[in-house]
Amino acid sequence: MGVKVRKPDGRSSRCVVIDHQGERKTIAVGSRQAAERVKREVEARLALGGMALLQPEKPARPLLAEYAAEWLKNVEHERKPSTAGFYGQYLRLYVLPRFGESRLDNIERENVKRFISDLRARNFAKNTIRLAVTTLRAVLSAAVEDKLIEHNPALGLGRFVKSEKATREATSLKPKEVERLLSIARDELSLADHALIFTAVRAGLREGEIAALQWGDIQFGDGEDDADRYILVQRNYDGRWSRKMLTPKSRKPRRVDTSRELRADAKITSQIWGERVVPVG
Repeated sequence: MGVKVRKPDGRSSRCVVIDHQGERKTIAVGSRQAAERVKREVEARLALGGMALLQPEKPARPLLAEYAAEWLKNVEHERKPSTAGFYGQYLRLYVLPRFGESRLDNIERENVKRFISDLRARNFAKNTIRLAVTTLRAVLSAAVEDKLIEHNPALGLGRFVKSEKATREATSLKPKEVERLLSIARDELSLADHALIFTAVRAGLREGEIAALQWGDIQFGDGEDDADRYILVQRNYDGRWSRKMLTPKSRKPRRVDTSRELRADAKITSQIWGERVVPVG
């Protein structure tokens, strides 16, 4: 038991051997004078707190703002612009103002709970609070994977940030309402605008999918009664975040059946897929 200076066989340098409460550690030093100095320092540290004080200090963890900036770059590289845009927006508006100057390992569960309480006190919608916590949780989950923190303090707080139910659920238009919509669009809008509404109603495509359609995406079939008619949805135009052509939401192309009415209206289809190409820029 204790701290000793020894010279291993066949070596000219000295080392300090620590044998304390069942733990053993050897530190290579060099000269006898230096080894004696290290021996005295080790004995002093052992007297204060045991072997734990001999362990090298862990490097300081980065600030959340620093880590989130690098994390967001990876998100932008690996995910769709809409996803990266969402995370960037909620980081800037909610997460960084609260935790940006906090070190990752200093963010505790109680800090996150107070964050939620403060957002509630500011009368933010429940969905806004939920998405702010979702963003914080995503950043901290990545920090756990990078072994910068041991656990994610934002996990398991769903009961505090449940989504609020819509006061009014969306309902589909009734056939008479659809006909009235198309009639008004035909009489009061341009042919191109009417064509977009007509396609949205008859094909059920998303706005970005309609904007991304090209002539070659349309299969008209061999005749009026040919059931092999469809729209191949293989692109989605992101007009909010990147203004670029992306893959569809599922990341896979899909076929959408084309009604006879949509196929038969040559003027509308030619206006959409012939002259009106994607508004890039």
